[in-house]
Order: sequence, then structure tokens, then C-alpha cells
Amino acid sequence: MFETRDAGASWNGHTEGLPQDDAYLTIPRQAFARDEATPPRLWFGATSGELFGSSDAGATWRVVARGLAPVLSVRAA
Repeated sequence: MFETRDAGASWNGHTEGLPQDDAYLTIPRQAFARDEATPPRLWFGATSGELFGSSDAGATWRVVARGLAPVLSVRAA
């Protein structure tokens, strides 16, 4: 996962907790969401059927669910 805070002039990678080896995940644009917590919790799903979450604004990640149907949309409430 990459983050920019200057409209794309520079990017920072945040990979802690995400698969590193042979990880070719497809994440549809609609499969990324955030909620209103402080700091915001972030969520994204992959077409491989995995759902990932971050409770620290994307600094670290964890697998929330595996074995789902392809995740095409995520909504946080």
C-alpha cells in the first residue's frame, strides 16, 4: 500500500502485515474504504477473496478475512 500527502510528488510504502512474496493482488477502486475513527481505520479487499484492515491509518495491516468470493466493493460504517 502506498500513501501520498503531496498530490503524488512523493510516495511512502506501508507493507507491514501485507503479503510480501508472490503477492499479486488486484484491488478494485471500489474495494477500498475508510471509517470515521481517529485515526481512520482503512479497509481493502482483493479479487483473491481476502479482506485487509488497518487501525492506524495504514501504517500496519492485518488480514481480516480469507476465502471470500472476489471482493469487488468494501463499505465501512
